[in-house]
Amino acid sequence: MEKRAYVTVLSTEKYLDGVLLLNESLKRVNSKYPLYVVLSERISKEIEEDLVTRKIPTIRRKNICLMQDIIEKNKSREKDRWSYTFDKLNVFELTEFDKIVFLDSDIYVRKNIDLLFEKPHMSAVIDKQYGPHITARCLKLTSGVMVIKPQENVLPEFQKIIETIIDKREAIGDQDILQEYDQEWGNKSELHLRNRYNTFFPYLEYYINFQEYTMDDFAVIHFIYPIKPWMIKTENRIEDYVKYVNDFTELDYEKTGIPEFKDALYGDSRHAKKIMEEYYSL
Repeated sequence: MEKRAYVTVLSTEKYLDGVLLLNESLKRVNSKYPLYVVLSERISKEIEEDLVTRKIPTIRRKNICLMQDIIEKNKSREKDRWSYTFDKLNVFELTEFDKIVFLDSDIYVRKNIDLLFEKPHMSAVIDKQYGPHITARCLKLTSGVMVIKPQENVLPEFQKIIETIIDKREAIGDQDILQEYDQEWGNKSELHLRNRYNTFFPYLEYYINFQEYTMDDFAVIHFIYPIKPWMIKTENRIEDYVKYVNDFTELDYEKTGIPEFKDALYGDSRHAKKIMEEYYSL
């Protein structure tokens, strides 16, 4: 039998609650496979012990080495958090597993997705597959949910890309490294997962109102904006979080004029609020 697991990464302690909620969501949909948490060197021993006490297995890995130029570039573009995501690349060398389904820690699994383990290596959802105003026409993966068959000696290849990518992107995260790593991914239709396996929360109402999705279609919800649901502590946190997301999207549209941000503002947010009710109930 293959050894299989869901895997997420904890690179900053601010995301601990996200990990706990992700684990609970997987349990509630009766997943057959456990969640393992890869801990970076930034994570304290106390956090590790807390996870073990909760029967969530952990794996320690070194931080991925970043050039200061990348850190500064991300900071200048208000993408500081992207500099933490590179530790995700460690997952590709977890050869103690035969197959992994990687999940970002800001994800809510609302339906059983065990079938993803039958998908081939590097299966993922296509980036920017929402709205009629898609600005990036080339097909590239988005790294929040990935099917991975771990292998040895892949990190040196990623490191080479990290050292040469600085002038190729406006801001740089793990996803950019993976897109450079397999530049032919867009031509491999067998690797393209349906949007239901990585639905960006800000675009939820657009999917329902303009692409004829229903709530039953969404298996994985991804809270992609800087403030995460567990960071909202107000009395009316459902309404406040949805308002934050809509305001953030509106600001992005005002700053950039990119039509895809406008697409996210369609609808009356009632489905988004329903998702938040589910998530906060965890």
